[in-house]
Amino acid sequence: MASSSRRAPTPRPRVERGSPSALGLGERTAVAAGALVLIALLAMPWFAVEAHGEIAFGSEGGAFRWLGGIDLVVLTTGLVAVVLPLLRRYAVIATDASTLGVLTAAAGLTASVLILYRIVVDPHVPQDFFLDVGIDPAAQVVARVGTAFALVGSIGVLAGGSMTALQPTSHGPVSRRKPVPGSRARPAIRR
Repeated sequence: MASSSRRAPTPRPRVERGSPSALGLGERTAVAAGALVLIALLAMPWFAVEAHGEIAFGSEGGAFRWLGGIDLVVLTTGLVAVVLPLLRRYAVIATDASTLGVLTAAAGLTASVLILYRIVVDPHVPQDFFLDVGIDPAAQVVARVGTAFALVGSIGVLAGGSMTALQPTSHGPVSRRKPVPGSRARPAIRR
């Protein structure tokens, strides 16, 4: 008898309810974009002072140095985008994805608008700063890579939150089930 070289197909692993891979596309987008926002906030330079075509030594700084109160809004946006979908997925908080999607989209919109504002309106630089680094007060404040990454990330949080908020839910007042033949149940009426 000849042996068959065919193997039985391996069954696909079943996604568990509490698994992070069970997150929807919008939630995964928001989590990834929120992580980008947090990396940009914590590890990248946001602004620097440029004088005579060169970045002044000691002037480059991160969000917490240049943004005033906006940095806390951006930090909250990153945390909301990363933490809320995971808390919902692991049943730590009991709410549906669309509600959290609205909150995430609102946080992403707020951060996007504030980051755009800060890019357009340069942050205030105190006069004594110029005396400390030894450049003339006519120097310009220029945006660095952290602002671009944070802006892209916050727009991604907005997009992911919007996708999550707009996804159809499996529950609701309208039942899409067809009645069993012979039963007296009537289909739900859409109002």
